[in-house]
Amino acid sequence: MNKAQFYSFETYIFDFDGTLVLSNEIKRKGFFECIKSFENGKQILENIMKNDNNIDRFTMFKIFTEKFCSKRDEINNFYAKLLKDYEAYTVKQITKLNPVIGSIELLNTLKDLKKNLYINSATPHNSLIKTLNGRKMTYYFDKIFGIENGKIENINKIKKHSKSNEESILMIGDGIDDMNAAEQADISFYPVGIKLTGKVSDFSELI
Repeated sequence: MNKAQFYSFETYIFDFDGTLVLSNEIKRKGFFECIKSFENGKQILENIMKNDNNIDRFTMFKIFTEKFCSKRDEINNFYAKLLKDYEAYTVKQITKLNPVIGSIELLNTLKDLKKNLYINSATPHNSLIKTLNGRKMTYYFDKIFGIENGKIENINKIKKHSKSNEESILMIGDGIDDMNAAEQADISFYPVGIKLTGKVSDFSELI
């Protein structure tokens, strides 16, 4: 997709982690930070990740707590604490990161062109809002969607909110889940990041 084609859409949907900020490694490190005081915690996490390297925080900590606790109340309390600690760590660390090269310039350009801008992320909505507020990025976006309804359903909500047809929507992301969601929703997709392009996310060629 060339520059002219990129700017031809009316609605743009951005993934967040790995797309607008290189935060995927912080998300992974956060799991280990939260359980570092537990004996064999690191080994247990690594074993869980062997089966699913893209596991989300809810599934990860559910499996982890069930291995350490036997009583339901203990599991629930431990699970809630891990989620709280994980959010605190990741929001703090991601807020301090530099933006992906060219990303702020791109958002400013799209905003000046009166495009519709959205976030569609696998991060929980509350954590996402805290991070975007901390980075002073919230105002760029017409609406922000987290993991709660899944990326495909989020795209359907964005279609309705933006009143855009499929041909006028572009999704930008670094993950296979982003690419698959765009394909299933029948919208265009612009890949970024190591996994999809072999290069670190960088929007400088679009500026």
